[in-house]
Amino acid sequence: MNQAGALENLEMVPDGALRDVELARELLRRPGPISQEADDTATQLVAERAQLFGLADDERVLGGVVGEQASVDDDRPYGKYGPFVNPLTSGVVSRAVSEVVVEVIRGGVVEARHVVHAVAVAGGSIVESAGDPSRVTYLRSSAKPLQALPLARARHDLDDTEIAIACASHLHRPDQLAPVRSLLAKADAGEDDLECGPEPTRVEHNCSGKHAGMLLLCRERGWETEGYRLPEHPCQRAMLAEIAAAADVEPATIPTSADGCGVVTYALTMERMAHAWSRLGQLDGGARVTGAMRAHPELIRGPGEADTELMRLVLGWTAKGGAEGLLCAASADGLGVALKVEDGATRAVRPALAAFLSRLGVETGELADVPLVNSRGDVVGEIRAR
Repeated sequence: MNQAGALENLEMVPDGALRDVELARELLRRPGPISQEADDTATQLVAERAQLFGLADDERVLGGVVGEQASVDDDRPYGKYGPFVNPLTSGVVSRAVSEVVVEVIRGGVVEARHVVHAVAVAGGSIVESAGDPSRVTYLRSSAKPLQALPLARARHDLDDTEIAIACASHLHRPDQLAPVRSLLAKADAGEDDLECGPEPTRVEHNCSGKHAGMLLLCRERGWETEGYRLPEHPCQRAMLAEIAAAADVEPATIPTSADGCGVVTYALTMERMAHAWSRLGQLDGGARVTGAMRAHPELIRGPGEADTELMRLVLGWTAKGGAEGLLCAASADGLGVALKVEDGATRAVRPALAAFLSRLGVETGELADVPLVNSRGDVVGEIRAR
């Protein structure tokens, strides 16, 4: 291996995954011919990362082409595709960099730090990453725009507010509850038919728009509405198929569980989430969904929230947050982003998103400005990415 090749291969290795990566870089950048020590170190590190990816041998990473990865045991979360990417759609992996770190600063003192992983995908390939793009987590409410696709296809007469609220994690403001009730009326259903549980009432639950949309989909398809939230119900089977198709993975390979509102949620790598979102606008019904969300960002969550503010501030972007510090977003030209706060702290999402998008050349304006406010409404510090 020559020095240039070794450095190129080492740049493929995520910083946070390996203990000795900085040592290896130092060795490889020493002047003169590459030493056997440096060569051995780089080869070992690349081999370790190949093992983490579930690849057959280190040449798969040394080549830099994930699309050539070999089959692994089918009991892995993604079957023969392993946990990182689908080789049928993914291209060359880009250079990985350290995680985004968000600091909570009170009175000039750093009081807390949050580690954030993020990845951007375009055309089936990673174009930027921070931390570990192979990290597996649940899609949670960031799945809602994908889950709304069958509804958008089934009912062309729905207005933008009804489509948007089906994608929302709303705050039960009057302007948000009105389209929920409209969807229920079109489904010939009432609040008691919602299976999301009370928060504080069923219709005020932040996921009631999604549930109302699922009830309407059941009516359109002729499915029984009772138990629509359960994994075996045709509604949830349709949702699983939608997620799998968007992410380019087999449905049976996606780990699932119950979401906070009772419906099924799906575990994917962050790379697959970003890939799915990169395709959202081009999927059947996707232009309808993304257009409605961008037309009514205030319905999706509310003022100050990362998804609402990104859509408000940056032309052409669609975004949806999820529980435990997750957010997915996409540009109008097919750049998909997935971001996950490692400890689940939602307060870190907005500054981390602004920092990561800046690496992609996206101007986000005041998105990065997140004050730390006490119960009196006094600004006592800030939450910022460093």
